[in-house]
Amino acid sequence: MDGVLPAGGVRGYGQYLPARLGGPSKFGYLTFLPASDSAPAMLTFISKDNERYVNVPVAELHSLALADYNTTLEFWHDDLRHRVCLLPKGLAQANVMAEFTGDTEARHWQAMLAPMVGDPPVGVRVKPPMSKGKRVALNYSLGCLLAVVVIIAVILGMALFGSR
Repeated sequence: MDGVLPAGGVRGYGQYLPARLGGPSKFGYLTFLPASDSAPAMLTFISKDNERYVNVPVAELHSLALADYNTTLEFWHDDLRHRVCLLPKGLAQANVMAEFTGDTEARHWQAMLAPMVGDPPVGVRVKPPMSKGKRVALNYSLGCLLAVVVIIAVILGMALFGSR
């Protein structure tokens, strides 16, 4: 974990990933503050530009899981999924090299939070995180698609500039 705060709090740097298309993808800090006499244990994510994306009591969270090669902490609040990639370079780093990392910061967060989260509310459909096999297939497909686009661009460039 990135840093320990006073009174047993913990903070980690990462990237908030949108669970819905078009949502924010911001870097910032995931923070856990333990319960006190006057407040429940809280989990927050605040971006570097001070936008708050998560600010909920841990007991209201459910369906805690790991995603993206065990580098992303995924959790739900009611029917909204939140994802935080806990790598310094975010999801881009996870897609390039996270498969080769063993013990991840996200695993430590999951171990810490798991005993405190609840069950999904009745009627909420929880989608599981993307499996490692699907993630590898997606990355491979995107790489092949990019290669085809580059090859077509090179061939078109050669055809256009070669005919002059």
